[in-house]
Amino acid sequence: MRYGKRDNRGSTAVIDRHRRVVVGKLVPTGVLARELGVDVRTLHRWVKAELLVPDLTTPGGHMRWNVERVRRELREQRRRDE
Repeated sequence: MRYGKRDNRGSTAVIDRHRRVVVGKLVPTGVLARELGVDVRTLHRWVKAELLVPDLTTPGGHMRWNVERVRRELREQRRRDE
């Protein structure tokens, strides 16, 4: 994973583990948890169960997320489960 250029609005372009270019603001797991109203451990369980995949994992193992993409994926999963 590599960080790309960051513009003055905080947007980042990166290449994720699937060799896709990800554009948008990436946030750490704690920020995503607050935005979604869930505990950080819940997000870790979802990753372990392969329900969610982070947009970026740093060399140190920290996950970064695009909040809007995750919200969209969770909505789609909820619709499929209904």
